[in-house]
Amino acid sequence: MATRHSILAILVGVLVAVAIVVITLPAPVSNVLPTAWSAASRSCNPCAVTSNAQDVFELDLVNITSNGTFNYLLNAYNWSTGDEAWPSVGLGIGDGFAFFQSGQQLAYAALFADAGAVAVVAIGNSASVAGQSGSLNSSAGACVVWVLEWNSSAGSALPTQQSDSSVGCGLPQAYVTASDGWIAVATLSPFAANVRLSTFPLGPASPAYEAWSTNVSLLPSPPPEVLFAAISLSGGVVSLSTMGLGARTAVLNGSSGRLIWEGAIPDLYTVPESTNSSAIPQTEGLPRYIVQAGGSFYFIGNDTAGVFLDRFDYSTNMTASLANLTGRIDPLNCQLTLTTTGVLVVTDAWNEHYWAYSTAGSPLWNLSLSLRQTSSTGATNVGGIDFSPVQAGGDLLIGSVFSWSSSNYENNNYPSSTWTVPLALVSSSTGVVSWRSSYTQTETLGPNAFSPETYLPMVAQGPFVAFIYYPGSGLGWTLTVAHFS
Repeated sequence: MATRHSILAILVGVLVAVAIVVITLPAPVSNVLPTAWSAASRSCNPCAVTSNAQDVFELDLVNITSNGTFNYLLNAYNWSTGDEAWPSVGLGIGDGFAFFQSGQQLAYAALFADAGAVAVVAIGNSASVAGQSGSLNSSAGACVVWVLEWNSSAGSALPTQQSDSSVGCGLPQAYVTASDGWIAVATLSPFAANVRLSTFPLGPASPAYEAWSTNVSLLPSPPPEVLFAAISLSGGVVSLSTMGLGARTAVLNGSSGRLIWEGAIPDLYTVPESTNSSAIPQTEGLPRYIVQAGGSFYFIGNDTAGVFLDRFDYSTNMTASLANLTGRIDPLNCQLTLTTTGVLVVTDAWNEHYWAYSTAGSPLWNLSLSLRQTSSTGATNVGGIDFSPVQAGGDLLIGSVFSWSSSNYENNNYPSSTWTVPLALVSSSTGVVSWRSSYTQTETLGPNAFSPETYLPMVAQGPFVAFIYYPGSGLGWTLTVAHFS
């Protein structure tokens, strides 16, 4: 009897703890979605996607040159027809090795559309745009934050912005958000004791914020091995919370960068000390235990009594317990979402379950949406990870993606496993399912590994939801847009 173990990475930022070397036999593309149109297949690892009311924008990583230049292609498509809104734009970022998290997207750069502009946010020592003479270089070859902008309707270039100080080269981490015509970027350089927080205007911007840059001292020295962050623009303030091994939060005035409040949110969940980078929590994207709205933080907390959904008001230093989550979730593998309709959704990714509450703590609905093995020729198991909800108006697109498989077999007698992967559109306030679908995969265990077929929703606008679709076997990602009635 033999058992083989290896890491199987799905190239969308799904973090996997246990997996088996596999050969995947991708199923043919089926009518899984109410598809409106699909762009040509590209090798994108991964894609960054954003949108406004008219168009959906996609940033493809085309290649990385031998000298470390990251070359991208920015595409703009009409939501309804899939036609090009304007010709694709090529751009390059020198020494662009950085790790970005924007919402639930993990990439080497971030992409935003707001206030009549679309912007690419990246870190590097130079920036160039096709059709423009030469390239912009930072001083002394240092790596800085670049914000490259275009008019979102016409595709014409807008002035390029860069941070006023170096953020350090060599795979810095960047956490990015955009709202009210502003972008906020928090950068964590390797081994640095500070977080650099900067704001940039995006098109005609709200007067509630101004452009500034400051250091925030939230990190112990040296920073712990497991560390991630949440950043927010809301109610005229910028907030930054570090999570992982240790947790601190800072709230800054959006117009001046002045520190309003800094401290530890009482009982905010922290990753156990025994966890390291080889056993990081299993979520699609990075774990997120805290969200901010106005003067309040909603968060997953734990104390000796159990695990709770809590609210903390920084102006009064008061904490209120909203819901008891003890026995319902595994906090290590959770993500917390606050929808635009004022619903708090806890995604228990590893256990593939959703729990929804009002901001007052009233339970609204809960739903299990799990990947299921339907048949097997031997002793096999498969498992999935639920992704955080993607908001589509008052509805939420939820579902699972493949995460791991295991099997026992003798010699080369590799067994096969068949499973279904669920997707659903539900009301954010009631959890009532208005659309449900699934797709089927078959996998034969063996010495070669390929990622299975994957549908992952990225952004939504009105009746449209943009997915990135991976057909398996290294064939590249495709931008696919579904239209829901």
